[in-house]
Amino acid sequence: MHQNEFELIFRNSPDGLSILKNGVVVDCNQAMVNMIGATSKEQVIGLTPYDFSPEFQHDGVSSRDKGSALVAQCEKEGTVSFEWLHRKMNGFPFWCEIIMTSMVANGEEMRFVSWRDISEKKAMAQQIAEQKNTFETLFNESLDSLSLLVNYQLVDCNKAFLELFGYKSKVQVYGLTPLDISPEYQPNGLSSIEVITANAEQISDEGMKRQEWQYKKADGTLFWAEIIVTEIMLNGEMVAYVISRDISEKKALEDEIHARNEELKLSNENLSETIANLKLAQNKLIAVEKMASLGQLVAGVAHEINTPVGITLTSVTQFMEENQALRKKYQQGALTPDDFEEFLDISGEIAEIMKTNIDRTAQLVRSFKQVAVDQTIEEERQINLKHYIEEVLFSLATVLRRANVTVEFTCEDDHNVTMNPGLLAQVLTNLVINSINHGFQGAGGSTITLVVSKENDIFTLCYKDNGKGISPENLPKIFDPFFTTTRGSGGTGLGLNIIYNIITTALGGTVNCVSQPNQGVTFTITFRVSASV
Repeated sequence: MHQNEFELIFRNSPDGLSILKNGVVVDCNQAMVNMIGATSKEQVIGLTPYDFSPEFQHDGVSSRDKGSALVAQCEKEGTVSFEWLHRKMNGFPFWCEIIMTSMVANGEEMRFVSWRDISEKKAMAQQIAEQKNTFETLFNESLDSLSLLVNYQLVDCNKAFLELFGYKSKVQVYGLTPLDISPEYQPNGLSSIEVITANAEQISDEGMKRQEWQYKKADGTLFWAEIIVTEIMLNGEMVAYVISRDISEKKALEDEIHARNEELKLSNENLSETIANLKLAQNKLIAVEKMASLGQLVAGVAHEINTPVGITLTSVTQFMEENQALRKKYQQGALTPDDFEEFLDISGEIAEIMKTNIDRTAQLVRSFKQVAVDQTIEEERQINLKHYIEEVLFSLATVLRRANVTVEFTCEDDHNVTMNPGLLAQVLTNLVINSINHGFQGAGGSTITLVVSKENDIFTLCYKDNGKGISPENLPKIFDPFFTTTRGSGGTGLGLNIIYNIITTALGGTVNCVSQPNQGVTFTITFRVSASV
């Protein structure tokens, strides 16, 4: 090569080139100047490579000792290639790939040095090494069981894998296949090889597969695991990366929950049947309770009718006797004008007495008939609340009188509504009977106060008695079905429960009870009607 050609290549090479004589730079190209961050060749010529090198190389050996050894190797072999940590003029370190060649020019020994900046390459290699180190650390120290498979064979695993499967060292694991650590059949009846083959196709298409799997330990013990299989590229090779987590406790808990659910299902079926039977019995008892209320009304009305009917019967008998006496005098020709006038006076008095008592009887029968029909036939009709409640109270007059109870009733005259009046009659009847049986118990001066008011479309019925009240421990339970404090005396415990159900369900309202021992009881009832007329 001619000198001119050499100089042309030397000056224009993208690599940094320099010529050293006695260890000192005697010439360099512009790429070399740029590489070390100098502004001109003059800054570089006369320096030794140690002037733009750190005191120590990355392996801890001093740059001078390491450089001397490489120079000696170059003198011996003629050329040497190595990587070197340099430092720019501003002190910033960078890596170079160096090719140093011994040569003779003009009878003098020199060294021709080619410098190539490989900082990016070294940084990338370092990053890859750090990533590899991080992966290996995470892989080996993970609490999850991790394994790597190539062509269905285990090529690596971590400590957690060995502990989970009961192996003592990786040597026992290398070369095993998933079939070697799985039972022949999975719990769903499919063979393990069928499932693994199907999974391999899915992983190939989607890159990942997650499922529950039954494994086999080294001692043959079976256990459940959740596995995640992912395909990754490792060292240029496609590898199956498998995460296995022991879920035996979870599966045992699921089995227990399933068994409990089956037990609860059976228990619920039995309970539903029992509830249905109880509801049937409750309906029968409610019907009995209603009939009991009607029975008390019948007894009271029958007693009440006895008096006017008896008076009417006596009056008829007296009228018949007076009529026979008048007829006898007439037949004997002894009838005088005075006798006839006396008969007219007496018959008029008797007729008045009979009319009064028959009217009384008719009113009692009419009230009883309407209330009784309302309580047995659930039909809506138009009523005046005040008049209807008065009819109900009138039908209960005998019961109230026997118990020495006074009723004070307040209601506006213009509350004309459409509703099922039998429901209201049932509520009032049960409240009155409840007060008589539980609140008063024959005490004198017993009073029931009944007030009906209206606000917007809501009616409020405030029922109070001045009886013995309800104890604090019993108050929360009074609306419960079958709760009673007089079961030994024939109480069913359904009276207030019927009231609660009628008010909250049929009448779409609310009922609240306030009571203190020896301070009576107050029921505040709200209810709705179909229409206000």
